[in-house]
Amino acid sequence: MNRFSGKFISILLLLAAICAVQAFFAPASLPKASFQSKLLQPQAGFKHVAGESELFQTQLEAKKPRKSKRKSSTAQDEDDNAEGEGSNYMGTWIQVFESDEDMDSKEGATKAVEITDPLGKPAPVLMIRHEGKISSTEIGCGRCQFPLINGKIMDQDGEPHIECPLCGCGFSLSSGVYKEEMDGQSKGLMQNMMGGFMGKTTPKNIKVYRTEENNVGEVYIKYY
Repeated sequence: MNRFSGKFISILLLLAAICAVQAFFAPASLPKASFQSKLLQPQAGFKHVAGESELFQTQLEAKKPRKSKRKSSTAQDEDDNAEGEGSNYMGTWIQVFESDEDMDSKEGATKAVEITDPLGKPAPVLMIRHEGKISSTEIGCGRCQFPLINGKIMDQDGEPHIECPLCGCGFSLSSGVYKEEMDGQSKGLMQNMMGGFMGKTTPKNIKVYRTEENNVGEVYIKYY
Protein backbone atom coordinates (compact mmCIF):
# COMPACT_ATOMS: atom_id res chain seq x y z
CA MET A 1 0.00 0.00 0.00
CA ASN A 2 2.81 2.36 0.91
CA ARG A 3 4.59 1.44 -2.32
CA PHE A 4 1.44 2.26 -4.36
CA SER A 5 0.99 5.59 -2.57
CA GLY A 6 4.62 6.46 -3.28
CA LYS A 7 4.21 5.80 -7.02
CA PHE A 8 0.98 7.82 -7.10
CA ILE A 9 2.66 10.78 -5.43
CA SER A 10 5.60 10.52 -7.86
CA ILE A 11 3.22 10.62 -10.84
CA LEU A 12 1.45 13.68 -9.44
CA LEU A 13 4.78 15.44 -8.91
CA LEU A 14 5.86 14.59 -12.47
CA LEU A 15 2.63 15.99 -13.95
CA ALA A 16 2.99 19.13 -11.86
CA ALA A 17 6.55 19.58 -13.12
CA ILE A 18 5.45 19.17 -16.77
CA CYS A 19 2.69 21.78 -16.32
CA ALA A 20 5.15 24.18 -14.71
CA VAL A 21 7.62 23.82 -17.61
CA GLN A 22 4.86 24.36 -20.22
CA ALA A 23 3.63 27.46 -18.40
CA PHE A 24 7.17 28.86 -18.22
CA PHE A 25 7.88 28.48 -21.95
CA ALA A 26 4.42 29.40 -23.28
CA PRO A 27 4.51 32.71 -25.31
CA ALA A 28 2.94 35.64 -23.55
CA SER A 29 -0.25 36.81 -25.27
CA LEU A 30 -0.25 40.36 -26.59
CA PRO A 31 -3.13 42.44 -25.25
CA LYS A 32 -5.51 43.41 -28.03
CA ALA A 33 -5.39 47.12 -27.19
CA SER A 34 -1.61 47.08 -27.20
CA PHE A 35 -1.56 45.39 -30.62
CA GLN A 36 -3.95 47.95 -32.07
CA SER A 37 -1.87 50.83 -30.73
CA LYS A 38 1.20 49.40 -32.47
CA LEU A 39 -0.69 49.35 -35.76
CA LEU A 40 -1.74 52.97 -35.37
CA GLN A 41 1.71 54.22 -34.36
CA PRO A 42 3.35 56.34 -37.12
CA GLN A 43 6.33 54.56 -38.64
CA ALA A 44 9.76 56.14 -38.90
CA GLY A 45 10.51 57.89 -42.17
CA PHE A 46 7.04 59.04 -43.14
CA LYS A 47 4.17 61.08 -41.83
CA HIS A 48 0.48 60.27 -41.71
CA VAL A 49 -1.61 62.98 -43.28
CA ALA A 50 -4.55 64.30 -41.29
CA GLY A 51 -7.67 62.36 -42.12
CA GLU A 52 -5.80 59.06 -42.63
CA SER A 53 -6.24 58.32 -38.91
CA GLU A 54 -8.30 60.20 -36.35
CA LEU A 55 -5.57 59.51 -33.80
CA PHE A 56 -3.20 61.94 -35.52
CA GLN A 57 -5.71 64.35 -36.99
CA THR A 58 -5.07 67.17 -34.52
CA GLN A 59 -1.27 67.33 -34.52
CA LEU A 60 -0.94 66.83 -38.28
CA GLU A 61 -3.73 69.08 -39.52
CA ALA A 62 -1.14 71.43 -40.97
CA LYS A 63 0.37 68.56 -42.97
CA LYS A 64 -2.75 67.72 -44.93
CA PRO A 65 -2.28 68.19 -48.69
CA ARG A 66 -4.61 70.74 -50.16
CA LYS A 67 -5.90 71.24 -53.65
CA SER A 68 -4.09 74.20 -55.15
CA LYS A 69 -2.89 75.73 -58.38
CA ARG A 70 0.25 73.60 -57.98
CA LYS A 71 -1.70 70.35 -58.01
CA SER A 72 0.24 67.57 -59.70
CA SER A 73 -0.72 66.30 -63.12
CA THR A 74 -0.87 62.82 -61.58
CA ALA A 75 -3.79 63.75 -59.31
CA GLN A 76 -6.44 62.72 -61.83
CA ASP A 77 -9.88 61.29 -61.31
CA GLU A 78 -10.53 57.57 -61.18
CA ASP A 79 -11.56 57.23 -64.82
CA ASP A 80 -8.29 58.71 -66.09
CA ASN A 81 -6.27 56.11 -64.21
CA ALA A 82 -8.47 53.08 -64.78
CA GLU A 83 -6.25 51.52 -67.47
CA GLY A 84 -2.79 51.92 -65.92
CA GLU A 85 -0.86 51.27 -62.76
CA GLY A 86 -1.65 54.82 -61.64
CA SER A 87 -4.89 53.87 -59.88
CA ASN A 88 -3.47 54.76 -56.48
CA TYR A 89 -6.47 55.68 -54.38
CA MET A 90 -5.18 53.41 -51.63
CA GLY A 91 -1.80 54.25 -50.17
CA THR A 92 0.14 56.19 -47.56
CA TRP A 93 1.07 59.85 -47.76
CA ILE A 94 4.86 60.17 -47.48
CA GLN A 95 6.76 63.45 -47.41
CA VAL A 96 9.36 63.77 -50.18
CA PHE A 97 10.43 67.43 -50.07
CA GLU A 98 10.36 70.11 -47.38
CA SER A 99 9.52 72.49 -50.23
CA ASP A 100 9.04 72.23 -53.98
CA GLU A 101 12.21 74.34 -54.18
CA ASP A 102 14.07 71.11 -53.36
CA MET A 103 13.21 70.11 -56.93
CA ASP A 104 14.93 71.77 -59.89
CA SER A 105 12.56 74.32 -61.43
CA LYS A 106 13.80 73.61 -64.96
CA GLU A 107 11.18 72.19 -67.33
CA GLY A 108 11.61 68.44 -67.72
CA ALA A 109 13.92 68.11 -64.70
CA THR A 110 14.02 64.72 -63.00
CA LYS A 111 15.29 63.72 -59.57
CA ALA A 112 15.68 60.30 -57.98
CA VAL A 113 14.63 60.28 -54.32
CA GLU A 114 14.84 57.46 -51.80
CA ILE A 115 11.94 57.32 -49.36
CA THR A 116 11.15 54.95 -46.51
CA ASP A 117 8.03 52.95 -47.31
CA PRO A 118 5.33 52.05 -44.73
CA LEU A 119 7.18 48.79 -43.98
CA GLY A 120 10.35 50.67 -43.11
CA LYS A 121 12.19 49.65 -46.29
CA PRO A 122 14.01 52.05 -48.63
CA ALA A 123 12.17 52.70 -51.89
CA PRO A 124 13.39 54.82 -54.83
CA VAL A 125 10.93 57.06 -56.66
CA LEU A 126 11.35 59.48 -59.56
CA MET A 127 10.22 63.10 -59.24
CA ILE A 128 9.51 64.96 -62.50
CA ARG A 129 8.96 68.66 -63.20
CA HIS A 130 6.59 69.40 -66.06
CA GLU A 131 4.82 72.68 -66.78
CA GLY A 132 5.60 73.94 -63.27
CA LYS A 133 4.05 70.91 -61.58
CA ILE A 134 5.71 67.95 -59.89
CA SER A 135 4.78 64.38 -60.80
CA SER A 136 6.19 61.14 -59.43
CA THR A 137 6.55 57.61 -60.78
CA GLU A 138 8.42 54.45 -60.01
CA ILE A 139 11.99 54.83 -61.15
CA GLY A 140 12.51 51.93 -63.56
CA CYS A 141 11.38 51.53 -67.18
CA GLY A 142 8.52 49.07 -67.58
CA ARG A 143 10.35 47.27 -70.39
CA CYS A 144 14.12 47.30 -69.78
CA GLN A 145 14.12 48.39 -66.09
CA PHE A 146 16.67 51.12 -66.84
CA PRO A 147 16.19 54.20 -64.60
CA LEU A 148 14.01 56.87 -66.20
CA ILE A 149 16.28 59.62 -64.82
CA ASN A 150 16.86 62.34 -67.45
CA GLY A 151 14.17 60.82 -69.66
CA LYS A 152 12.76 63.26 -72.21
CA ILE A 153 9.20 64.53 -71.62
CA MET A 154 7.12 64.28 -74.79
CA ASP A 155 3.47 65.05 -75.50
CA GLN A 156 1.56 62.03 -76.78
CA ASP A 157 -2.18 61.92 -77.44
CA GLY A 158 -2.69 65.11 -75.43
CA GLU A 159 -0.80 64.05 -72.31
CA PRO A 160 2.86 64.09 -71.23
CA HIS A 161 4.96 60.93 -71.40
CA ILE A 162 8.47 60.24 -70.14
CA GLU A 163 10.79 58.44 -72.56
CA CYS A 164 13.19 55.74 -71.39
CA PRO A 165 16.73 56.97 -72.16
CA LEU A 166 17.84 53.42 -73.00
CA CYS A 167 15.11 51.61 -74.97
CA GLY A 168 12.89 54.55 -75.99
CA CYS A 169 9.63 53.22 -74.53
CA GLY A 170 7.31 55.96 -73.24
CA PHE A 171 5.08 56.12 -70.15
CA SER A 172 2.19 58.45 -69.35
CA LEU A 173 2.81 60.75 -66.38
CA SER A 174 -0.89 60.64 -65.47
CA SER A 175 -1.62 56.91 -65.73
CA GLY A 176 1.68 55.06 -66.18
CA VAL A 177 0.39 53.38 -69.36
CA TYR A 178 3.22 52.52 -71.75
CA LYS A 179 3.60 53.48 -75.40
CA GLU A 180 6.21 51.47 -77.30
CA GLU A 181 6.68 53.91 -80.18
CA MET A 182 6.15 57.60 -79.51
CA ASP A 183 5.20 60.08 -82.23
CA GLY A 184 7.96 62.49 -83.23
CA GLN A 185 10.55 60.39 -81.45
CA SER A 186 14.16 60.82 -82.56
CA LYS A 187 15.97 57.74 -81.30
CA GLY A 188 19.70 57.66 -80.79
CA LEU A 189 21.96 54.75 -81.68
CA MET A 190 21.63 53.14 -78.24
CA GLN A 191 17.83 53.44 -78.24
CA ASN A 192 17.63 51.85 -81.69
CA MET A 193 19.87 48.99 -80.60
CA MET A 194 18.03 48.41 -77.33
CA GLY A 195 14.64 48.87 -78.98
CA GLY A 196 15.50 46.08 -81.41
CA PHE A 197 16.96 43.89 -78.68
CA MET A 198 13.90 44.38 -76.43
CA GLY A 199 11.44 44.19 -79.33
CA LYS A 200 9.96 40.88 -78.21
CA THR A 201 9.61 42.03 -74.60
CA THR A 202 6.13 43.36 -73.84
CA PRO A 203 6.41 46.51 -71.69
CA LYS A 204 4.52 46.86 -68.43
CA ASN A 205 2.75 49.96 -67.18
CA ILE A 206 4.60 51.76 -64.40
CA LYS A 207 3.27 53.07 -61.11
CA VAL A 208 2.39 56.74 -60.88
CA TYR A 209 2.05 58.27 -57.42
CA ARG A 210 -0.41 61.01 -56.62
CA THR A 211 1.66 64.09 -55.75
CA GLU A 212 0.46 67.06 -53.69
CA GLU A 213 1.82 70.14 -51.96
CA ASN A 214 0.24 71.06 -48.61
CA ASN A 215 -0.51 74.48 -47.14
CA VAL A 216 2.99 74.88 -45.69
CA GLY A 217 4.73 74.04 -48.95
CA GLU A 218 5.78 70.44 -48.27
CA VAL A 219 5.53 67.93 -51.11
CA TYR A 220 3.94 64.50 -50.49
CA ILE A 221 3.35 61.44 -52.61
CA LYS A 222 0.70 58.80 -51.99
CA TYR A 223 2.86 55.67 -52.03
CA TYR A 224 1.45 52.18 -52.58
